[in-house]
Amino acid sequence: MLDECAGTIAVVGAGLGADVCVVEMDAADLGRIREIDRSESVRRKHVYDRGELRPVEINHEIPRWSEEMVAEATEMLAPKLAAGGVLLGAFAGDTLVGVAVLGGDFIGAQSNQLQLVFLYVSNSFRRRGIAKQLMDEVCLCARSRGAKQLYISATETESAVGFYFRYGCQLAEAVDPVLYELEPADITSRSISDSQPAPPSRGADTLFVTLKCRAAASITRSCHVRRQRQMQI
Repeated sequence: MLDECAGTIAVVGAGLGADVCVVEMDAADLGRIREIDRSESVRRKHVYDRGELRPVEINHEIPRWSEEMVAEATEMLAPKLAAGGVLLGAFAGDTLVGVAVLGGDFIGAQSNQLQLVFLYVSNSFRRRGIAKQLMDEVCLCARSRGAKQLYISATETESAVGFYFRYGCQLAEAVDPVLYELEPADITSRSISDSQPAPPSRGADTLFVTLKCRAAASITRSCHVRRQRQMQI
């Protein structure tokens, strides 16, 4: 399997037993994100309050993708891939169970950051190491292209924020002003290298933080994700 994809991990539990393979997908396969079950029961989110993250109890159900949501996501992601970005898919057999998109445009005050634009794992495949595998490959690709840090825009849910912290990301002091305007409802995250303070939250559902990917700083080997071809949507 390692000759055919970036890496494999064993997935067990809930009656499943399969290898998950991370491969680079063609931009033409972007519509396959509809296969990801993004649904989630959210009980807590984080808000940025007076310079600190504060958990807030909520009771919210995130639904599966609608076709309208898929169209909006595709419209947003397509230019990122056209600019040299990378679309990674995690497959259990022929089933797409996770996806990540690394942007191709360098950003930041020193133009040394690449953006993690998109990261999802299907509901029934979560907490099995798939998101970490996708992040590992994103970091490899980013480092091979000369990036020093990742800029991560994430939802404010406890699960998303917790994952990035566990992976080794840090809160930072500034946000990219352009991406801030494009994604005012997301947790906006980037490196801690800039001196500009993060703007205050615009509302209870908005969190502005910056994350530095420590793992990316130590990566030296080149991105070796192989492209999976002849996929069917």
